[in-house]
Amino acid sequence: MIAYNTGIILSPSAIRLTLLEGTVSEYRVSLVSQPENNVKVMIDYDGPIIASPKMLEFTPENWNLPQVVQVSVLNDGITEPLFMNGMINHVLISDDPFFQGIRKQIDVVINFQKHLPIFQ
Repeated sequence: MIAYNTGIILSPSAIRLTLLEGTVSEYRVSLVSQPENNVKVMIDYDGPIIASPKMLEFTPENWNLPQVVQVSVLNDGITEPLFMNGMINHVLISDDPFFQGIRKQIDVVINFQKHLPIFQ
């Protein structure tokens, strides 16, 4: 086997999202290179974040076609701190050894005060 560039591309390329409570944002995921076998991207999150879907699957045929992940923060009416942090983790699972176990994360900043500006 010849080693080649592996991993995932997250776009927009920022590794940080800023969300207002009750809003939805999205980002796209694709692979850096063509895998030999299917690659599953397992998506896990913490904090008051909801990411959907929780799994993406790429094949040797669709590896470069971006798939959309939607991220939201539930507007639960509960008083929370001004800002809160969360994280979205991506773990690759594949029989292709060049993709197996690769991890990438996005930091998420949540603004719970809708009337305040968001600074990045």
